Amino acid sequence: MSNPKVLAIIFADKIIEEKNNKKGIIGTFDTVYAPAFPMAPFPWGVYISITGVIGKASFSLILQKLNAEEPLLKLDGDLEGRDPEGMIEIPLNFENVQFHEPGDYKFSVMIDNVIVESRKLRVNIAPQPAIH
Repeated sequence: MSNPKVLAIIFADKIIEEKNNKKGIIGTFDTVYAPAFPMAPFPWGVYISITGVIGKASFSLILQKLNAEEPLLKLDGDLEGRDPEGMIEIPLNFENVQFHEPGDYKFSVMIDNVIVESRKLRVNIAPQPAIH
């Protein structure tokens, strides 16, 4: 029986997957700044690490503004774990996600239709330089 746990949800400028299967997480952040909205899409990534999956399981990754009904992004897939203490890594890079308004967004990891973990991503208007 699976008992999935999310070990990490890390937002970054880029996630690199090396030939030896190691992951590189470049430029971590928890807040995105834009001079205006809707903001232009920009390259960014998320690294997810999961343990406790035994056998096959479905998963979904959902990004949505807090209190919104429709997700901004939803990805579906399958996982397969053989070792209850083994780690499943999901490195993702995005280029075409557009945030239409500032505010708090939630990135959720669902396994077998149950939200296992979520992390907040703040999207703010960039501070304007003072005019002297």
